[in-house]
Amino acid sequence: MSQMTRWRGPNYIFWLLFPFRIRAMGSAAINMCMVARGAGDICYEYGIHCWDIAAGAVIITEAGGYICDPTGAELDQMSRRFVGGATKEICTQLCGILTHLTLERD
Repeated sequence: MSQMTRWRGPNYIFWLLFPFRIRAMGSAAINMCMVARGAGDICYEYGIHCWDIAAGAVIITEAGGYICDPTGAELDQMSRRFVGGATKEICTQLCGILTHLTLERD
């Protein structure tokens, strides 16, 4: 994203309120490990399966992070969605912004 698009585009207010960058490494497990390592603050996914969430959820939790459902409820691995972050507060903020999808359960 160019600086011109970022600062003069229609999302100008969004960037003022939420000054962060989005980085996706390609895999939910890698994204979750990056959060656990401290290289990222938060990650979220929709449409993945329970086997994609299971190990990453343990890694984030053991590293002192927080993981939940995007609605803010306790994580349900069969719902095929999650938000994982460094703290509960940052997860709660993102959960308030996301539009939630209800997917077929695993």
